[in-house]
Amino acid sequence: MAKCKYLRPKGPKGYPKNFRCVKIILYIYNKLYLVIVLPIIAAITRLYFGLWTFLCAGWPMIGNIQKEKKKHDSSWKLAKLLIKKDKSWEKTDVKPDIGIISFGEREGSGSKKTIELEKEEDEEEKEDNIPPPLILTNTTPLLIATSTGIEEIVNGILDEYPQAVEHVSDQGLSIMHVAIRHRQRNIFERVKKMKIPMARLVRRIDDNGYTLLHHVADMTYYSSRNLANPALQLQDELKWFERVRKLIPSHYVMNHSKGGQTAPDFFEKSHAYLLQEAQNWLKRTSESCSVIAVLIATVAFTVAYTVPGGSDQSTGLPILRHHPFFAVFTVTDVLSLVSAPTSVVMFISILTSPFRLQDFRKSLPRKLTLAFTFLFLAVAVTMMAFSATVILIVRMKKRWTTTLVYGVAFVPVTVFALLQFPLYVAFMGTVKHTLRFMKNALP
Repeated sequence: MAKCKYLRPKGPKGYPKNFRCVKIILYIYNKLYLVIVLPIIAAITRLYFGLWTFLCAGWPMIGNIQKEKKKHDSSWKLAKLLIKKDKSWEKTDVKPDIGIISFGEREGSGSKKTIELEKEEDEEEKEDNIPPPLILTNTTPLLIATSTGIEEIVNGILDEYPQAVEHVSDQGLSIMHVAIRHRQRNIFERVKKMKIPMARLVRRIDDNGYTLLHHVADMTYYSSRNLANPALQLQDELKWFERVRKLIPSHYVMNHSKGGQTAPDFFEKSHAYLLQEAQNWLKRTSESCSVIAVLIATVAFTVAYTVPGGSDQSTGLPILRHHPFFAVFTVTDVLSLVSAPTSVVMFISILTSPFRLQDFRKSLPRKLTLAFTFLFLAVAVTMMAFSATVILIVRMKKRWTTTLVYGVAFVPVTVFALLQFPLYVAFMGTVKHTLRFMKNALP
């Protein structure tokens, strides 16, 4: 019987005798890998591709998603190659940023003839006081990717060439100007983490005299981000304005653009239409919901004097007062009497507010959220009181019938919650800010 060659002692050029066991283990591992592991991996791979082929054949949408994913992967591989070869960001505006801001023209400066000539030539521009938007010529891939929100390319360029963040176009636009104007918040946060360049980027003013804050007010490239209503859109814009305002030097707020406007003035003028839309929407919503709240309060007030089962003629006490569901009826009716009028008061408070621009940032959303909360509570407890009344009158003894009544009663509550939940979630940030403020105020 021939001995295994791996068990034979080796000479001076081979493995030492002490390593024979190691070599045997490696031999067994290689055999197991070739005989067992590789076939299993191949079978899983075939099964995976077969499953996707079957899904793509049955559902074309999945096939389209797979094609888009492959296209995206191929595009990204090509983009990575082009990023390494791109040096367009090296050509930048070399005008020094000396940090001087404009406070506008003084009254009486310039001759009367010059002023009259300017009024005749620029009549339309003076009416709006807004300079025409800059037309981007010779725009670099970095700024194009920033304006369109392609984060992969922006991150790829900044990872490969961190110094590209200080690139300035021939119109004086930096990456922060473009990101803020196009509301690209993720790119904005990415650049904000680069502390040293940010100290210079926040001070840069473009060729129109726009600071970063002016670009927040610019509505040329505004996108609503699929927000539900004008009030949410305006609140989002006000938060964006305040967010950028904290970055720039405080005296830059007073800078006048070439149109002669500060950033707050420009913001107020450019958002006038959105403000009007938000005011109209909030008034319509408050009026409609206040009517519902008044109806619920009326029903709750009426039910309080017509208890289910009637009252004892001799004592005046409710006949069914010892029934367990009578306590449920009493508690829910009282809660309805409290929450519905409170909701009405909150909606009236909204209707009587001055609807100033800054009110849409915190004050009005906070009131609307509280009003919706009390209205939802009023609807829920009113339906619970209705269910308790039905159970008391019909005298249902089986548990499944009681559960069915409560389930049916909560159908309108569920519908109301589903319809108003997106709006409620959108305004919840304001409520969290209020709760945080109250927590800090308490000792």
